[in-house]
Amino acid sequence: MKKINILLLCVSMICTLSACGSSAWQKNEKDSMAQITVENATSEEVYGIGYAWYVNGDLQSSGGACYADNSAIKIGDLFSLDGQSYLEDTENVEIELSVVNKSGKEYPCASRIGIEIETGATCEIRITGDYEDGFVASIVVGKSK
Repeated sequence: MKKINILLLCVSMICTLSACGSSAWQKNEKDSMAQITVENATSEEVYGIGYAWYVNGDLQSSGGACYADNSAIKIGDLFSLDGQSYLEDTENVEIELSVVNKSGKEYPCASRIGIEIETGATCEIRITGDYEDGFVASIVVGKSK
C-alpha cells in the first residue's frame, strides 16, 4: 500500500510540475509590447526611479528600478520598465515617474506622460531637473500622445 501511495504522489508531482512548466514556456503576445526605458539626465544623486501605469486615468500597475547594491544611478544610465505587458487597453496609457533619493523619499516628476504603446516599438524617456526645483520627464525617442 505504501508503494502505491508513493507512486501516486510521484506521478501527481510530475504532472503538476510539467503543467506549470508548459504554461511558463508559452509565448504570450503581450510579452512583445513596447520597450520603455528611462534615462537619468539629472544633476542629482538618484538612487531609484519609480513608475506607475495608468489606463483611462486608473492606476493599473506600478514598480521601480534601482541598483541592487543601492549605489547612485549615474547620469546617462538607462532602466527598462516593466508593467505595460499587463495593460489590456493600450490606447489610453499614461506613465507617471518619480525619482527616489538616498533615504528613500520619492519626488514625483511634474506630470503624467501619455504614451502610445505599440508592439515592438521603442520609447525612451529622459528625466531632468533637481530636488529643489522638481523633476520633469519627457519622451526623447518614440511616440507620445
